[in-house]
Parts: sequence; C-alpha cells; structure tokens
Amino acid sequence: MTAVKRVFIILAAVFNLAQSAVKASDAEPDSAVMALDEVVVSVRVPARVIPSGDRLVVGKSSLSVIPTILGTSDPLRFLETLPEVATRGEISPGISVRGMDYSHNYTSINGGRIINPYHMLGLFSTFNTEHFRNFTFYDSPRHGVSPNVLGAVLDSSLALTGEEAMGGSANVGLLSASATLDFPVSERGLLRISGRRSYIDKVFPGLLKFDHAALLYHFTDLNLSYIHEFGKSEKISVDAFYSSDRMRLCDEYYDSDGLFGWRNMFGNVSFMSSDMEHRLTWSFFDNGFDLRESSFKVSLPSSLRELAYHGRVSLNRWLDCGTEVVYRDIRPQYNKTRGCEEKSRKGVEASLFIDGRRRLTDELSVSAGIRGVYYSCGGLRRFFPLPRVELVYRFGRSLVVSAFLGRAVQFTHLVKESDAGLPANFWIGAGERFRPQSSWNCSVSLKGLLMEGMVNYKLDAYYRGIKGVTEFDGSILNMVGGRYDPLDDVRQGEGRSYGVSLTLAFLRGNFQGWASYNLGRSEVRIPGLAAGYIPSGYDRRHDLGVTGSYILKNRFHFNLSVSYATGTPYTEAAYGYMIGENLICRYYPHNSSRLPDYFRVDFSFGWELPRCGRLSQRLDVSFYNLTAHDNVILSHYTYSPEKGFVNLRSSFRYVVPGLSYTISF
Repeated sequence: MTAVKRVFIILAAVFNLAQSAVKASDAEPDSAVMALDEVVVSVRVPARVIPSGDRLVVGKSSLSVIPTILGTSDPLRFLETLPEVATRGEISPGISVRGMDYSHNYTSINGGRIINPYHMLGLFSTFNTEHFRNFTFYDSPRHGVSPNVLGAVLDSSLALTGEEAMGGSANVGLLSASATLDFPVSERGLLRISGRRSYIDKVFPGLLKFDHAALLYHFTDLNLSYIHEFGKSEKISVDAFYSSDRMRLCDEYYDSDGLFGWRNMFGNVSFMSSDMEHRLTWSFFDNGFDLRESSFKVSLPSSLRELAYHGRVSLNRWLDCGTEVVYRDIRPQYNKTRGCEEKSRKGVEASLFIDGRRRLTDELSVSAGIRGVYYSCGGLRRFFPLPRVELVYRFGRSLVVSAFLGRAVQFTHLVKESDAGLPANFWIGAGERFRPQSSWNCSVSLKGLLMEGMVNYKLDAYYRGIKGVTEFDGSILNMVGGRYDPLDDVRQGEGRSYGVSLTLAFLRGNFQGWASYNLGRSEVRIPGLAAGYIPSGYDRRHDLGVTGSYILKNRFHFNLSVSYATGTPYTEAAYGYMIGENLICRYYPHNSSRLPDYFRVDFSFGWELPRCGRLSQRLDVSFYNLTAHDNVILSHYTYSPEKGFVNLRSSFRYVVPGLSYTISF
C-alpha cells in the first residue's frame, strides 16, 4: 500500500480519536443591566433565532444559550440550530445552507472576505469569538450589494459600546487557550488584540496515533481590530487576521513523514458613514500537502489571493448604489516534486449595483436590487445581470408573509479530493475550461407570534436551481506517479435543492428553547457520473434540532441540544484488488449509498463565580455526544491476504467531556 494511501487512512482514523477534543469555553450571561440610582434591575433578553427582516444577528446573548462545546461558543454551532443550516458531522469544516456546498458561503470580517476560514478536522471554531461582538447571517445573497457567491453570508464585526475601558479576558482549557486585550485609544477609539493557540501536540503528543504513525496537530489564530468613531455616524475600522493549521505525520516503521496544513492572512480597512462606505481588502490563502518516504517525495501546493475594493453611497432614504472590483490570482494544486509547471489563473470581476426599498402601503413593502457583473479571466469574458426582489406583507403583529426571487453567480470552485476539509482540497477559477457557477433562488416565508407572544414561528418553502457545479471524480493517489493533472478529473453539471422548514421558538421566565426541522433534497446531475439527478454530498432528507436553555439565579446556566439528521450520501466500493502496492477499487454508482442516520446530544453547565471588583470569573463543564451514540462519519477500504478486501467505517462514538476557566477584567 502506498504512503499516500496510508496517510488518508491515518487521517480518517483520527476522527475516531475525536474524544481528545476536551475543552469548553465561556459564554456571557444572557442579561442586560440597567442602573436606577441604587437599584440594579436584570432584564431577561431572549436569543433571536428567527430573523428580523432578511437577516439574523447572532450576539453574545445568542451564543450563551447553546452548549459550550469543543472550546468555544461557536457561532457556527449556533447556526446549526437553524433549519436553513444542515447538521455538521465531526469532520466537516464548514456549514451547508439550503443544501449548498460550504465553499459557496462568504465569511467576512467587517465585509472583507476570509478565504477558507476553517480549522482542520472541524473540531475547533472558526474564529476566537471573544474578539467580536456581533455575527450577521444571511441564508443567501439577498441584495444588489451582496457579494458574488451562491450560498450564505456570515459577517463578523466589532462595535463600540460607549463604555470602553482597559481590560480583556482569558480562557484556559485542556486543549487550547485564548486571550483578548482592549486598549482604549481615546473616548471614541478602541484597539482590540486577540490570540488563540491549541496545544494538543504538546500536552498529549502520543494521543493521536494510528498503527505505527503519530500525528501532531496544532493551530494558531491572531486578530487585531481598531475602530474609531468621528461622530454619531462616521467611523473607520482596521482589521487584520492570521491563522495557521499544521499537522505532522511521523511513521518510523515505514520511514515516512509528512506536513499538511494551510495559512490565512487578511487585512481590511473601511470607512463608513450614514450615507457612504468604502472598503479595501487583501486576503491570502495557501495550502500544503507534503509527504516523504524512502522511495519518493510528493509536494502538492496551491494558493489563492484576492484584492478587493467595495464602495457604496446612499442617494436618499430609499436608494443605494455602488461598485465592487475584485482581482484574483489562483494557483491550483500541482505536483511540485515531479517538475510540473505552476499554473496561475488571474481574473477580474467588476460589479455595479443598485438597491431600493419602499413601503407601498401600511401592510405591503418591497425591496429590489440588481447587480451587474463583468468577469474576465484568460479568454473568458462574460457579463451577468443579477436581479433580486422581495415582497413583504404584514397582517398585524401575528403574521408576516414574504416572497423572494433572485439570481447569484460565483467565479471560484473548490475541488474536494477529501470530504474532510483536509489540505488536499484546492481552489480553481472560472475560465474557458470551467464555466462560472450561477443559481436562481426563490422562497416563500411565513412568520409570526402565538400564545400571546411567547412562541415565535417561521415556515419556509425554498427552491434553488444551480448551473456549473463541479464534482471531483479522481484520486490524489494518482499524484504519486507521472505528470498527473487533477483538473482532468473535475466534472461540471447542474444541481438543485428544494424543501420546506419550520422553526418554533419559546420564551417563558428563565427558560427559552426552540426546535427546527427541515425536509429537503439536494441533488446534482453530472454528465459521466449518472444519467439523471443523484443526491449531492450535502443531501440530508430530514434534519431536526431541539435546543433549550435555563438560567438559575442569574449565575447558573444549563444548556441542552439534540440533533438528528438523515445520513449523507457516499460512493461505496463494490470490490477491490491489489496491483503491486496499490489497492484498486471498483465502485457502485456515484453517491448511491448512505451513511447511517446522525444523532447527538450535547449538554453544558456554566457557573458565574462571585466577582472580585472588575474581575469576573466563569467555570464551564460540557459533554459532547452525551449519549455516546455511534455516528459513522466516513467509509474507507483496506486489503490483507488473510481477509481480502475489507470495508471499514470510521465513527465517532465517545462522550467528550470538557472543562474551561475564563476570567474577564
């Protein structure tokens, strides 16, 4: 068996050891405090789980009502409780929204895009959540000002509160630690610096092992933000972000070692006022997959760089317009050690947009926008008109009905040689060989109140038709020999996703909870893979989530969540045989099999310890997969002379306890 094959089997087996992710983090109390002379009144504020208008703002109060699992109160974990977002397994680095691939999403800081903002194996949160105050979520590009992507938009931002002071916070857990420091520059300026580091490779160096191989993994995050307000409506912000993921393989038995990982670097400067906005963003991502054995060495680098300008101006209360220009340089994966030439694809997308909104009657309002996009890369030059319109009708406080129709386009594709979000995946740009991705989105929504306002509900029906989706139908094993081009195994076709979803949110006293359910399908039709539509890798027919939170005496926080979802599709091998050291498999039709259904219960308890002056303390205890349910996450294969061809399944079947201590000052 080749070393590359062993590496992927080893990395797959790491997911069985996910019980090593033993850390929880803090969440701020879900309360707002008002001082009246000598009286302090604490007011219970419900976490918002049903969007106001077309967006959902996730703040500290929202994150405090979900279990603090795997080291942080992660906004992605919160978004999983929404019916729009599919349940993640233990290895998925991103989220699937309405059946779309996670590469279709746009993740940003103050509007500037972060490329591939994930941590390897999907165990840890995307960002250090203590650095930001708000996370804004859109399930699709809703306006002309929205970026050129097909999926969801998640933006992180820092805002002034008017009570800035020198201070910070620190969190220490079993597998990672983080710290945040605030430096008030003036009455209207704040500098915030944050850092986070995992140390599983230092504390438990022998924990991640498979057969003769040891895996040493760690990541580092650094954030810097400066915000200054010149008046009530004018401010400037500067943001910088650096992230590095590294995994090292050491196998003395086979005399092999490897280094796998990626880096993110990001800089963003923006000026905002009540009637205009200007933003300049630089973002860089590079990917590495290096493996050495006694008989060979393989190095598979790739990278993506972007430089973007965004400008917007408000013409009046109802009309906005602006422009956006993005320069992109993509270097797809290539075999550096085989003398293959580095391929660079440079492209430019230039957009003009206009957005309008108007209340036609007391009950009926409309918002509409159009984005015109010109794209140039190599010999491909195309123009895309992207109209979007939404109608909203209000039947008093108890019922709001809305309908949306819009078109979106995206000029980057993520080629996934591994479904686990490992460094084997790489980006390519649209051009003569691969056309851009485009989609039409339509949805109808009903939302309102029941039981005298104690219950919020939202019912959605949606459909998305997609052109230009890509699927990888090859194997990274081919990179070991010859001048293999992975783009030869990238196929294009079309897709669609459709379904209905329901959310119920309940608040009474110190208890709040919500339940969400989605019944949907996500399908693709790729010439050469199947004659008609087949399930995509993100198809979950049923997806159910229930979350509850209770606060006792404003000091003790109890959070419980339950997730159930239909298993995702995969391509099962029918049989296999050995040729030399290589295992050759013959497969059933693409995505014709399914993993078993997914089920998980999470629980956490947070204790607000007594304050010591400005110093506040919190202790968190959590349990991930409380019932130790056996969740199969992937299928792989091996061959031995004694047993022949064997189908193996890696699963997550452990209760993961967590313990963390947080101080704020």
